[in-house]
Amino acid sequence: MPDDRRSPPDESDANRYLAMGAGIGVLGAVTAAVGAAVCPVCVVVAPTFLGVGAFKKWREREQRRRATCDAPDQTVAAPVRTGR
Repeated sequence: MPDDRRSPPDESDANRYLAMGAGIGVLGAVTAAVGAAVCPVCVVVAPTFLGVGAFKKWREREQRRRATCDAPDQTVAAPVRTGR
């Protein structure tokens, strides 16, 4: 029986998108400085990769935070006073 639950995204996947976006952005900036022309694909792809990488990293951190916050509390409750 296949497991239908999705595992949390790998943080290296988010880092890979961020690195690709930064690399393409640097490539576009260098070609603009040297060749005085900007690659239209670089203008679209670099911010897209940076945005996807940032979103994946944020989502992974939120899932990790929720996993730790949703853990059952191990503290003992104080006794409840009934009456005066």
